[in-house]
Amino acid sequence: MTLMFTSFYCYAGNCTSLLFTALTSQTKTLKNSGEDDKKKRLFRQYSDKFEEVDAEQLQKLLNCSILKGDLKNGGFSIDACRSMVALMDTSITGKLNSEEFIRLWNKVEKYKDIFFLTDVDQTGTLSLSELRNAFIASGMGVGDDMLNLMALRYGASSGHLTLESFISLILRLDCMQKIFTQLCNGKQMSLQHSEETNVIQVKV
Repeated sequence: MTLMFTSFYCYAGNCTSLLFTALTSQTKTLKNSGEDDKKKRLFRQYSDKFEEVDAEQLQKLLNCSILKGDLKNGGFSIDACRSMVALMDTSITGKLNSEEFIRLWNKVEKYKDIFFLTDVDQTGTLSLSELRNAFIASGMGVGDDMLNLMALRYGASSGHLTLESFISLILRLDCMQKIFTQLCNGKQMSLQHSEETNVIQVKV
């Protein structure tokens, strides 16, 4: 499956004319039913009687089981987990069912592998240059201004991103990519912030 994400500009506050360009080509791989069964069994250990997990249960799953030993900065915050639930909750229940959870788990595993692949100095964090390479490995190209903005927003005081910060960021970008791909329909789109109404306007 080939996805093309064309250029768009962001106008918001101090963010002026920041170009975000992404071109990605991905091939879907068949799910390994055995692995999915293992994931479902782990999911059921944390899920409620309706076989769903909320943000707090997801936090325990990620920090205590799935990414145990890989996290260097205390793990995912409850706010980060609420954001993940909102991104992956296609059934709009405020929770994740097993299918939604497995999709999230697969993405987390993919981006964890990219994180450690691009963390060439093995510090457990991504520098600005490593973050750029991580985006490229993820199939996304990000302009320098936008890259700096993301490092400020998601990075520590040093500007370096931990694994949990990188995954939180890339999941949001992945969701944005799908939305804008649908909206753009191959055209250029700009986002403009209106100071009068405090609303971001979309123009195609």
